[in-house]
Amino acid sequence: MVNNLPRRTFKKVTTSPELIEKINPQNKKLIDLFLKSKGRKCSDATLKNYKSDLNIFFCWVLNNCDNKYFPDIKKFEMSDFFSYTVDELQWSGKRFARMRSTLSSLSDVFLKFFEDDYPRFRNYINSVIEPIPKEPVREKTVLSDEEIKQLLDYLDSDEKFVTEACVLALAIYSGCRISELLQFNIDTIDVNHLAYGNSFLETTHKIRTKGAGKQGKLLNKYIIKDLFLPYYNKYLRYRAEIVKKTKTDSKALFLQNTGKPIKVSTLRSWALSWENIVGKPMYIHALRHLFVTTLTKKGLSDELIISIVGWSSAEMKKIYTDIDDKDRNWDKDLSKLESFIKEEKEIE
Repeated sequence: MVNNLPRRTFKKVTTSPELIEKINPQNKKLIDLFLKSKGRKCSDATLKNYKSDLNIFFCWVLNNCDNKYFPDIKKFEMSDFFSYTVDELQWSGKRFARMRSTLSSLSDVFLKFFEDDYPRFRNYINSVIEPIPKEPVREKTVLSDEEIKQLLDYLDSDEKFVTEACVLALAIYSGCRISELLQFNIDTIDVNHLAYGNSFLETTHKIRTKGAGKQGKLLNKYIIKDLFLPYYNKYLRYRAEIVKKTKTDSKALFLQNTGKPIKVSTLRSWALSWENIVGKPMYIHALRHLFVTTLTKKGLSDELIISIVGWSSAEMKKIYTDIDDKDRNWDKDLSKLESFIKEEKEIE
């Protein structure tokens, strides 16, 4: 067992209800206008991120720039804010880029509605605030087949973990993101709804996945049938007992013992508990990498893997495959080299 695991990010409290309440009323109105403007085409999750970013920024303005109205904030003050995000908040390049994009978008919205009132205002964010490298601040967790088997066996051996075992198996054998797992309901999986030579279960309806627009990208998900079904069938019997005991009418596939659907926070807490079993930092997205890596190791073509996962670009496949070059299957290439060596020896 490992107690001190490395995959943790630095966190610092930057807002509070009290501070948010004190934000300049003009800035509050601007936040509301911005969110309404974006709300027509952005997902709820994206809007939540926008609101969080703007609260962080304007709480900083409250404390460091006399609570100025947005168009009155100077370039050097904006630069000071982004220095603060790096030096004190220890933001990664990716997190830095998100805030940079948010404030640039806010500037565009301000120009759209208030250019007549502020003719000298310009969107200077991208020209003044230079991006920083998007290097990861946390070490990526790469899980071995042995570690996954150990974790599944542990959960499957105790009935109180039957729900966790099924969720884990679904994540491993479908590559679903954490938000996608919670979209499965009792009608999403049909054991007779097969695809790709009957090796995969195909969801009966499309799942909302990460993507542009209010609804994101709708895709069918594919689950390795024979590896997933033992956990699924066992869980269905357990779920039936929960429904009978709690009299719940919830259609969600994964239920708490109270009959209520599990939440993202539940999945994250489970992942933390799994760390003590595998001895590595655990997070659901690592299982998406594992899914793609497994398909690659088993020799599936890039084209088939891209089709199964639903990507529009081959570049994503490279990102999600956690295999060192030395561990790839180079049999065809090496056989050519061996033939060449043999030929050379015969000439000698």
